[in-house]
Order: sequence, then structure tokens, then C-alpha cells
Amino acid sequence: MTESYSAMASLPESIGAAGRPVLTRPAPAKVSPLPHLGEQAAGSYWRPAVGVFLAVAGMFWWALADRLSLPTDEGIYLEGARRMLEGQAPYRDFFIHTGPGSLLWHALLFKLLGVSLSHGHVVLILDLAFLSAAVFWLTAQLTRPLAAAIATFLFVAFETSNPSMVGVNHRWDSCALAVGATMLLFVWLERPRWWLLTGAGALAALGAWATPSVGVVVAALGAWLLLNPGRGRSLAAYTGGVALGCAGPVIVLGREGALVPMVRHLLWTGSNYPNAHGFSYGWIIGGYGGVLAGSSGLELAIRVVLLAIIALPVYLPLLVFAGWTVRLWKDNGLGSLERRRIQFLLVAAVGLWLSAYPWYLGHLTWVAALSYVLAAALFRGPLRGARFAGLVFLLLAGLTFFWRTVQATSDPTMETRVGRVRASSEDLLLLQAVSQYVHAGDTLFVYPYKPILYFLTRAANPYRYLWLQPGMMNDQDEAIALADLESRPPRWIVYQDLAPEAYLRIWPHSDPKKLRMWQVENFIHSRYRLVSEQGNSPGRFQIRELLTEPRELQTQPEAPRP
Repeated sequence: MTESYSAMASLPESIGAAGRPVLTRPAPAKVSPLPHLGEQAAGSYWRPAVGVFLAVAGMFWWALADRLSLPTDEGIYLEGARRMLEGQAPYRDFFIHTGPGSLLWHALLFKLLGVSLSHGHVVLILDLAFLSAAVFWLTAQLTRPLAAAIATFLFVAFETSNPSMVGVNHRWDSCALAVGATMLLFVWLERPRWWLLTGAGALAALGAWATPSVGVVVAALGAWLLLNPGRGRSLAAYTGGVALGCAGPVIVLGREGALVPMVRHLLWTGSNYPNAHGFSYGWIIGGYGGVLAGSSGLELAIRVVLLAIIALPVYLPLLVFAGWTVRLWKDNGLGSLERRRIQFLLVAAVGLWLSAYPWYLGHLTWVAALSYVLAAALFRGPLRGARFAGLVFLLLAGLTFFWRTVQATSDPTMETRVGRVRASSEDLLLLQAVSQYVHAGDTLFVYPYKPILYFLTRAANPYRYLWLQPGMMNDQDEAIALADLESRPPRWIVYQDLAPEAYLRIWPHSDPKKLRMWQVENFIHSRYRLVSEQGNSPGRFQIRELLTEPRELQTQPEAPRP
């Protein structure tokens, strides 16, 4: 005990002696400052984002799974996927004007789940649910969860308010993939990992295989990486991902002998598509004047307000691009990470916006997700005065549009060869009439549009074209289609006698001299008898059956019945 006491008593004298450590007071622990608004950790809010994805997917499955809208383009992709299941290849065996991605994914889904309209809508529902979750997650990183929830609700309400925009379409698919690539690179800004770069490159490349113009996004994200430190390795990992994303489609198409035909088809699209679709920026079907025509006073004011909301995807990108450009130039209150994030999202959003060319309302609607995120971050702040009133107005408008989507679930239904479908009474009457005459396996040709009828009736279209669009298809296309029809006349034809004015209302820059395919129409009127007509408009649908003996026509097809 004495020795221990003596050692303890002499201990202070030994502190600081040669060869001994000097004890000092413990250093104060470093406390990380609260994150600057817009600088929440990139790993935050994954769980609520997953919740948003599941909730939106469930809601859209209830509202959209069996919903049918005959005017949409979804028949191109659903019928194309069905033909792939039968052993045909796009480009080689049938005409497609865009990339093969959407066809490949839907064909795979049909193979796994079976052919039905609801199964055909699975990819669309996943696209919408993912984009909604992405809007929430990205907005939460830049603002707060409440603001993210509001932005997500407005995105869902406004983006689905027009039924003609909510159908299977390659642009929904490519936008979801491009936004997925953006999210991976958003995380990479804070946590550099090679696999994030590779994954982003693969997703962006797959988006370009759905919509070739999304190659602009692939280039924009690659250009951004060139401006960052360590750009050599970063760009290599990203480029490797792009190659990985291209490998699958190249292998599938190459095995089917469809790669060279694909190049020819895309060159055709580049020379023919812009002529018919050379819209002015933000154009809508019928034009803005057509929407407002015939109204005055309170009705005119209401239409103007509704039009301003519907056209949100037109001016929202321009607004956020201009607003953030000014703020980034003047505002020094932004944190360094937030500034970098905003700059990156602007690059990605501009890439998506450019990929929507020609920039009419529909194309801009499909690529608007990142604009909602940037708008929410731009207008964040205390909710007072005009800001509060504007938010209340947008929420009320969103509730109105959302209620319209909910009300559509009460539309009449019909059992078809691809399961139950829900649609307007007019669409169901046409489908019922066509199904009454055209049986599964019968040969059918639909002119000029409505390719969804092939899919719904399970009829066989053994011809190259799923649809013919006068004013976009050229004389050679008409000659090929006519040769197919004459060599193998289908038993049934569904024909709509549209006046040139009807085409110009939708595609105003079409050549008026090429808006009738007289040779095809002469074939229809000389070889087929009318068995039924549907609709009350001048361009009502005619169901025609093949004659045993063709009849002679003098000059032009018979005039439409009054």
C-alpha cells in the first residue's frame, strides 16, 4: 500500500519528463452544422419516396389498369409487342417510327404475364409511379418533405389530367429511365462511386433506345461529367454504362436481323416526321384560339385559367431555366452543394426538354418531371401573401383535375378478348361493333389510324404498317401498303373517311396536297362492301367486308354518307 501511494504521489512530477507523453485537456467534439436548405444528405427520404411509389402505383392500377382511350398511340406499342410474341421483329417485319425499347419491354411483360390490356399498362403505371417518387425525393433534397409532397401531388394531378396523354407511350418510358439516371448522378455528386456512374449511363442509354432523341440527355450528362474533377475515370465509368445499356437491344435486334432495317426506319423518321409534326412551341391540338373560341365573360375567364394550368408544361421549363439562371448569378446565399445540385438538375432538365422536339404540349408533358422539382426549389420560402394564394389556387386546381381522374373510374366497362376494359360510351360502341364482325384470327386492316383495334380484337394484321398517316407517309409508303393489300386482301377493313381539315387540326404543318391516299381508298371502296357505320361525326367509322368480285370505280371513292 505504501509503495502504491508513493508511486501515485510521484506521478505528477513525471508528466512532461523526457520520453513521456504530455497530457492535455480533451479537445472539444466537432459538431456538424445543420445542413443548409437544399443540402440534406442524398441518402435521406428514401423510405417516404418508396411509400410514394407504392401509393401512386396502387392508385394508378385502380384508375388506369383497364382504362381504354382509342385516340391514344398505345396501340402501336401494344400491338407491336404482340406481333413480337408471334415471332416477328420490329423494322424487319413491321414499320416502327421510333426506338425498339418500349416494344421489347412490353413483349417481355406479355410473355411473363399474358396478353391483356391491364398487363399492357403495367409499364405505364410503373413509369408514373417512379416519376412521382423521383419528384418527391429530389424535391425533398432541395426543400422540405412537405414541399416535396405538394410538388408530387401537383405533378400527379396535372400530368394525368388529359386522358389522351396517359397511355402507353415510348416517351413515358424514356423519361422515367432518364430521370432514374439523373437520380443516380445526383447521389454521385455527394458520394462518388463508379457503380453510380455506370448505372446512370446504362439507364440513360436504355432511355435513348425507347426514344432516340433522349440521346441528347446521354450527351448532356456526359458533358456534365467532363466539368467535374476526375473527369477521365468518371466519364469512362459512365461510358461503360452506356455501352452496357446498348448491349441488350443490339444483341436482340442483331439476332433477328433487324439492326440495318432499324437504321433505315429511323432515317425515314428523321426526314418525314418533322414535316407533319413541325409544331410551334407549346402548340396544342386545335390551337389556343380554338379552345377559347365562342366564349366570353366568366366562361372566357374560366377557360383562360384552365388553359394556363393545362399548358403548365409549356412555360414551366422556361420559367425555371430563367429563374434559376438569375438566382445562381446573383444569389450568394446558396450553399456550395446546393448550387452544384441545382446546376446539375438544370443540365439534365435542359437535356430532357431538348429531347421532346418538336415542342408541342404533349411532348413537353411527358418530360416535365424535373421542371416540377426545380420550380418547387425556386419558389420555396415563407407562405405569405401572393405566394400563399398561388399555392392554394394550384392545390384547388390539382384537386379538381385529380377528381376528374377518379370520376373516370365510373365509366362503363366491357369484356373483351384482352380482358375487361373501361372507356367512354362512344369508344365502347365502336369496339362492340368491330368485335361483332371481326373475330380473333380474322385478317384486318385499320385505316388510317386506331391500331389499338388490332390488339383489342386479337385480329391478324399481316401487313407492314400498323397505321398510315396521310401527310407523313410518302408515296413510296402508300405504294408498299397498297401492294401488300392487293396481294393478300384482308377480310375486314375498319375505315374512317377523314377530311383534310381533320388532319390539319392535329398536324397543322402537313402538306395539304398529301392528305388523302387515293390509291388505298380506291382499293377499299372497290373491294369492300359497307356492313356497319359507327359515330355521328362526318368522319364516322365504317366496317367493311371483302367482296368476292371487285367493283369498278370511276375516279374517286364514294362520298361519305350524310
